[in-house]
Amino acid sequence: MYTRITKSGGHQYLQLVESYRNESGRPRVRVIASLGRLDQIQETKKIDPLINGLARAAGRAQTDDGDIVYELATEHGSLFALDGLWRDLGLDKSLRQSLRSGRRKFDAEELIRVMAFNRLCDPIGKLGVLRWLRKVSMPGVSAKKVTHQRLLRAMDALEKDAERVEKELAASFRPLLDEELTIAFHDLTTVRIHGEKSFEGDIRAYGKSKDTGGVARQSRSAWFRRRTDCR
Repeated sequence: MYTRITKSGGHQYLQLVESYRNESGRPRVRVIASLGRLDQIQETKKIDPLINGLARAAGRAQTDDGDIVYELATEHGSLFALDGLWRDLGLDKSLRQSLRSGRRKFDAEELIRVMAFNRLCDPIGKLGVLRWLRKVSMPGVSAKKVTHQRLLRAMDALEKDAERVEKELAASFRPLLDEELTIAFHDLTTVRIHGEKSFEGDIRAYGKSKDTGGVARQSRSAWFRRRTDCR
């Protein structure tokens, strides 16, 4: 569907038309609506309400003076890719199996998935996760159901059943790994590091510690990778 300007009797007329194919399959054009003489439309701005209505229907907000305001779209590409990888690796099934509980009224796996994706895309605190969810589109996740309290309760469930979670995840990943595991990655975000001396390239820095509530020496990077021989 599009607009077309036609001439008749020395005047120009604005029409709303659409293309279609007739019964024999040949392309044709038909008039959906005649919007009036072009000079009168331009002078009186009679078509402005129609433009505004179409903009609202298309989800494009407008100001009072008719200028279109373009709003930022939600991020979804990276989230869809991560969601596909999450399910291909069987993380959803492993976590649901290890965190199953008849008392819990929320999906712990879904909340852990939200926090994991946030750490990969835009690592921030638990309250920041709620703000981040307003800017993204996660498959199968309703931002209204994600609350700060539920995020904390999901973390409690993960800590409570940590041993069972580790066994389920290990069983899920075992077919993908070599027989000899030689590298493990540890997250040292909340681990205190003791020592007063400094040296070039030191990853330790003073900052607010979650353990002590004050200033302590800790890892400068939120994701510090340590090579470990696990054979």
